[in-house]
This record gives sequence, structure tokens and C-alpha cells, in this order.
Amino acid sequence: MHGNSFNHPLENNYVSTNNIKWSCKSDAECTANGSVCKEQQCQCLPDYVFNSDMTACLRVAKAYGDKCEETIQCSRYLFIGGQCIENACICAPGFHYLHGRCYKTVELAGKCKSNDDCYINSEFGSTVCDNGICKCRDGFYQREYRSCRKKANIDEECLADIDCKFNKDAYCVNFKCTLNQKKTSYNRTSQISFNSRYRKFADKYETITEWNNCTKDSDCKIHENAICDTSGKCICKRAYFVPSTNANKLCIPELGQPCKNDDVPIIKNSICKNDIWTCINTKVASKNNQECLKATRKYNSSCQYDEHCSIFGPDAICKNKRCLCNNERSHFVEELQFCWSNRGINERCKANEDCYVEGLNGTLVCTSNVCNCSEGTHLNSNGTACINSNAELGMFCEFDEHCTTLHSVCTNNVCTCDKTYYELKKKCYPGINTKCTLDRHCQPTFSFCSSGVCTCKEGYVNASTSTCLPKAKYGEECSYDVQCNVVTPNAICSRDSNNSSSIKSCGCGKDRYFRYSSCSIKKLLGESCTSRSECYLDFNQNRAICMNGLCTCDWQYVRVSDTLCDNDLKRRSVVIPSKRCYRNVLKVVLTDPVDQSDTPRPNSMSLIVPRGAFNYSSTKCESVLTLIDEGLTSELADRIDSHRDHLNFGQSFCFAMRLVIETKFLRDRIAGGPFEVIARKRSSNRDNNLV
Repeated sequence: MHGNSFNHPLENNYVSTNNIKWSCKSDAECTANGSVCKEQQCQCLPDYVFNSDMTACLRVAKAYGDKCEETIQCSRYLFIGGQCIENACICAPGFHYLHGRCYKTVELAGKCKSNDDCYINSEFGSTVCDNGICKCRDGFYQREYRSCRKKANIDEECLADIDCKFNKDAYCVNFKCTLNQKKTSYNRTSQISFNSRYRKFADKYETITEWNNCTKDSDCKIHENAICDTSGKCICKRAYFVPSTNANKLCIPELGQPCKNDDVPIIKNSICKNDIWTCINTKVASKNNQECLKATRKYNSSCQYDEHCSIFGPDAICKNKRCLCNNERSHFVEELQFCWSNRGINERCKANEDCYVEGLNGTLVCTSNVCNCSEGTHLNSNGTACINSNAELGMFCEFDEHCTTLHSVCTNNVCTCDKTYYELKKKCYPGINTKCTLDRHCQPTFSFCSSGVCTCKEGYVNASTSTCLPKAKYGEECSYDVQCNVVTPNAICSRDSNNSSSIKSCGCGKDRYFRYSSCSIKKLLGESCTSRSECYLDFNQNRAICMNGLCTCDWQYVRVSDTLCDNDLKRRSVVIPSKRCYRNVLKVVLTDPVDQSDTPRPNSMSLIVPRGAFNYSSTKCESVLTLIDEGLTSELADRIDSHRDHLNFGQSFCFAMRLVIETKFLRDRIAGGPFEVIARKRSSNRDNNLV
């Protein structure tokens, strides 16, 4: 076993200045600020060094955390690993502060020369250098490769549940290992409240380093453990300091220094353990080893400095006043309450916990001391996921070949059933539109094989690849929209807002209404339209028409509101033609008014109407059209309306009559009225002699 190295000859208070040859004859030739000409060489004063560009002399650090401008100020006192970081002299990452200097940190199982090399994150005395190898001391247990913690028996001090690892049913309650207690919940509940604001390290740990004038060390005995510095001032020896609360200005040892069990602790919450000054179990050492701070016991809980988070390992940091892992270097392993160092794919490892890549989809394991994807998986092409080599439905994939289930494909990096198949009991079954040869090849109920494709039976419609449901008429019960709109265009399946029942039925929704066996768009009076079926009224729908591209009331009605057309009493009277009008008849051979042709069509119907009909006002001709509006189909009504817009009233009248006769609508109702319509086959002998 190797001992401590704090008595090494190099460990002394005196520092050398940089050995620069700068010839001079007078101080005036030494242009660096603070330099003098001594022995014909420009030099800095004792305890000062030239900066990097030789323009000034900078004071050498005399304690951990001293203010600085350049690293050379720090390394002259802290030795290897001493750096100026954020204007404070501290040990660089990978080094630790002990005995007044920086040491390169050796991980557990690493090669060492002394116990001081095996530093474990403020846990003084927890490690030893045994036969040149760093190990946990007897009575301590290992976490990862950089932590040794004291094993705790029942009723012994502990800091976290894992300290009580001698029994799986023991937990750390009120800093003592206890059986049959509820396990500590490692949540975000705050444990420590700090009122002081954050300060830079150099300000936080600024200490008194020199006092009385002196010429020799004996002049400084009054301070104990003090020496006379080259500057002629008394200062504490390396690894000693004067607490701000010490009125006598006595130099006391820092944490990590040797001690005897009967020594009286001077640093608050410190204790002499294994012949080394350390903090009691519930506290952690500050970075300058001069304080015992309260430890944060729960991950993601309150903190002010990184030291408060040291229970979670050297990669734990205080970020936004919360103890978190430095995710660039580590990840949190909850079972061990530790920020475990990361090892990437194909990097060397010792345990599965080593293998971690942030954001990777999948599980990494340590196989043959190398990090790789777990068995049965492999790394995808862009290195972002471990995908299953034999992926089942729902598993991650990259190509169709990765999906092993019959009739499955890789869709959006997930194994799913092909588009005409559906999933059932982790298999893909043929659904609607799947190719088939027999009915039994089609799995959905009420489906059969038709023309080589799985199809729903008559009266049914496919709601999905796996389902055939009965078609539903307007007002009938339904489950999906497709059941409704396959019968009634634009219909939807919904619950009645006026009914608390959960049963759905086919309806038109808020923006449509039922007319002409379809759910038509609701257009109010005055709004643009393309068909009379769009023109909506609260009552008497036939009173509205689409004319000139706008919804309007028919001729004998007036607009009362946006959704109501009422009777126009001024247009209710009908003038019956005189007998003279009947005698002076006009034969009208009906043809298509669009081409304006007078050539009779073979086998067409002819209408004989009173000549006087063409002499009546437009309202008289329109009255006939009003008689035939009821009962017309939407297509027939739209044809009549379209001709009203661009033909004279006589042509519109005749065209309407022709439509009525040829489609056999309302023939009996119109026949015998004041405008008697006589239908007969064309006969050249009788047409010219008609009276």
C-alpha cells in the first residue's frame, strides 16, 4: 500500500518566477508593468510572473480559488492541472484539489502511486492505492468507476437509500438506515433552500492569506502552521487557511489533511476519520476543502454550487439551481443515484450502464467490452436507433425486409399490415379490396369475394379495411359517416344535440339540410347559389329558387327574412282568358329552346295553348310554372329555372309544359284549367284545322 504524498519536497509554499532572459541596464528598459532591472535582467518582483505577452507582471496565486487573469498564475502554485477558469485558480477537469495542489484523478481500478491519486469526489479516506491499483477501502462500496461510499448497517448514518445496500428492504430515513420504511421518492421536491445569490468561485472562496510583516518563519508562530513568505508577510502553509470566523487568525488544516482521532474538529461538521479530516456523512466538502456543505440528497432538487450535488458523482452539476447530470458526459442511473459516464457505440466499456447515447432509440449493451446494440437488434443506417433484426408488428423498422410478420410492411419506421390487410392478434388478415379467389379468403364479416377482390355484400359498406357495416338511410342508426353518405350524399353520422342518448343517426349536420334526397348546403336568401336545392327556408322550401346565381323567393312570394318567403297577396288573382282567346289559338310545336329550332321532333308531344297566354304579363305565365313546381325533381326544377333566366316568358312557359308532359308530372292537375293543355300526337291533317 502506498502512503500519502503531502510531505513531498515539491509541496512547499515557495514558487519560482518565470525564467526569462531580458537584458537591461536600468528599470526604464523594463517596459513590462511591475518589472524591474535586477542583476542586468528585467524581472518581476517576488511572487509575480510575466504574463504571456510580456507586458505586465501578474501575481502568483497563493490559495485555491485566488483571482487570476492567466493560467500561469495558477500553475505556479497548484502545479499540474492548475488553470485560470472564469478568473479563478482551480483544478482543471480530470484533476482534483488536495493538500494545497492539483492531482490528476485516477479512477477505480486505475494505476496509482499514492492514496492521493485515488481521489473520490469529496469522499476523503474512501479509497486506497493497493499494489498500485485504486480500490475502495474496506467498508465502502463502489458506484461506477469514480465513487466509493460507506456501507451503512441498521441505525448507522446514511445519505441515500443505496448506502443501506446490506439489505434490500432497508432505506435511508432521517439519515439512518431503517427497515420497513417507505422508500425515498427521488422526485423534484426541493430539499435545500438557498437565499444567497450565486457568486463566482473567486469571490466565494476568497480568504485571508497574509498578515504580519516578517523576516523569518519564527516571526509567524503566533498564527500556527504559518511561514514567512518571500514578500515579507506571514502566510499559512500550503493546505492550511484561516477561517473568516477565526479572530485569532490561526491557520487550520483543510479537509483531506492528516489528523488524529482525538483531534478537536475546527471546521464545522468535520470529523477525523481514517486519520484524515473529512465531513460528517450528511455533508460534502467544498471545492477548496475549507467547508462542509449540506448535501442535496434528491436528484433534480435545489442547489447553489456543484459541490452540493457531489453525492451523484463528479459529473453532477448545479444547473439552473437544480442538481443534474452533465448530459454531454453522463446520464443518470436511478438505481445507483449516479451520473454515469457515457460510452458510445463501438467504444470500450466495462458494464451495460456505460453504454449510452442521448436520443438513441433502442438499448445499448456492453458485449466483449464494446458498446453495441442488444442481441436481436442492429444499428440503423444513420446511427440513431437500434432496430429489431426480426421486427414484429408495432416494432421499429427501416425497410420492409425488417418486418417478419406475413403481409406486413415498414411504414414511417414502424411495422404495420399492408394497406389492404388489418391487424388482429399480432397477425395481418386480408380485408376489403384484398385480392381473393374464394369467399373464405375474405375475413371481414359480411364480405365476399367478387371479381377477385374482397368486397362488402349488398346493402353493406366498408367502414375500414376490416369492417363491413349496413348502409343507413337519413334518420337511421349508424356508427360511421360512410354508412350515411353512401345513401344520402354529404350526410354524416352524429348524435342529436337535443337528445341525451348516445345512439348516433344519419343527419345533415349544422351547415346542410335534407332536400331532394341529399344533404344540400344551406344558402340563405340573397346568397350566391348554383342550384335551387341550395336555397334554404325554414318552411315551405319550394318557395325559394336560384335565379341569376342568387337565392330568391319565387314570383308570388315576398322575402320576410333570410329564411322565410311569405305569400304576396297582390299577385294571388288569376285572370281567366276570354272566349275570344280560346277561339284564336296558336299551335306551338315544342322543341328545345336552347337551339331555337322550329323543326318538330318525330314522335314528340305537341302542346296547344291559348294565344292570349303570350300577351299576359310575366306574372300570368309564371303562375303556370308555379303549379308544376311541387313534386319536381331537383334536376327538372333546375332546368326550368335556368331557362327563366335567358328566355322570354313564352318560351319558358312552353318549355316547362314540355318537361311536365314528357316526364308525366302533374298532367291531370294542369289539364282543364284556364290554360288548358292538350297533348296529342303530331298530325299534319289536324294541326292546320285546329279551332
